[in-house]
Amino acid sequence: MAAPKDIEIRSRKRMNILILLVALFITYQCCFALYDELKNDSLLSFSFIFNSFFLLLFASASGFIAAYAVKRLSDRRPGLILNKLGIIDNSGFVSAGTIFWSDVEEINNNKIIFSDCIIVKVKNPTRYFKNQKSPFKRIWLGLEHRYFGSPVNISVGG
Repeated sequence: MAAPKDIEIRSRKRMNILILLVALFITYQCCFALYDELKNDSLLSFSFIFNSFFLLLFASASGFIAAYAVKRLSDRRPGLILNKLGIIDNSGFVSAGTIFWSDVEEINNNKIIFSDCIIVKVKNPTRYFKNQKSPFKRIWLGLEHRYFGSPVNISVGG
């Protein structure tokens, strides 16, 4: 008898294109407003410092999101792989990685913000966010665990 094949589900690129366009627009608007601040205000005024700080913060954050969207658009890996060992998640902004079937307790669905998600409840949730190299991903998965009951939330749209 032949071994079962992996089931691969491709990532959707439409949402990443929308995110890229919105992030680029916000970055442009922040940079344009910062240019106006530099052109019109006194460099030592409180409003100039306050406005410039937040404009730089928003421009940096939206620029980071735009760069991440470009990275996701160039990623050719499947969004989700189901195989005999488990689920390999590469679907969302912060993916959980490999979820072994032996660790799965329950599978549910929910709407998170604007997206339908599959929530995979696992026996050892801390493993999924403590194994992340990026502090941002550790914090994000920890927050998902706290608010949604599991760090493994697979975006249906992704």
